[in-house]
Amino acid sequence: MTRIVVVLIGILISSASLAETYTVKVLSKHEDEKMVFEPPFLKVEIGDTVVFEPTEPGHNSKSVLTPYGAKSWDGKLDNKIEVTLETEGVYLYECTPHKSTNMVGVIQVGSATNFKKAKEFAEQYPSFFSFNKSRFSDYISRVEQAEGAKDN
Repeated sequence: MTRIVVVLIGILISSASLAETYTVKVLSKHEDEKMVFEPPFLKVEIGDTVVFEPTEPGHNSKSVLTPYGAKSWDGKLDNKIEVTLETEGVYLYECTPHKSTNMVGVIQVGSATNFKKAKEFAEQYPSFFSFNKSRFSDYISRVEQAEGAKDN
């Protein structure tokens, strides 16, 4: 019995140590683009952590669509926020102060279980934007390319 408990603890520790941490920079300018997350699209696994790191003042990260049952997040202005993603699917997020500039990003965790809902949201969202209207759609297309996502 003790041996089984030790093995189970070892498995839990090793699986937790396999989780990755990714950094998304929150930028006012990157190359030829203004108001961007870099990278704007991530494909990660369940249990991975994404750190949103503002590099200049006036930015945050806030989820605007998450898979069913997933935790949302709402980072404070100018503060780094760490988000551990425990639910499979597509997450869409924005920089609240720069929503009108389409400062958005996409994270795919495992399979794109809510792809249809995310795609519909991204297609309707540009009505809020003053420019960069195709950004969300461009980033959602990367989900499709990542694994031939289905309209679930």
